[in-house]
Amino acid sequence: MDSPFANKVFAQQVGVNSFPLLSDLKKEVAKKYGVLRPDGFSERSTFLVDKEGLVRWKQIQPSLPQQRKNEEFIEAIKAVQAS
Repeated sequence: MDSPFANKVFAQQVGVNSFPLLSDLKKEVAKKYGVLRPDGFSERSTFLVDKEGLVRWKQIQPSLPQQRKNEEFIEAIKAVQAS
């Protein structure tokens, strides 16, 4: 549900500028992926979807103060790009 600006900053921080990131401001994807909470916010979650539309990796962290594990995300991107 992050904005395009937030996604750009995240991509720069983890070095995945060539990998497209989805901004879900309307919360449609969060709802379909089951991470939209009743309060209208989503769980801290990341889904890695390949070119065929298959979810190849996901990380869901129910606690917002908890930091995303960027190393795992970067390794998952490398694995998908290599396959």
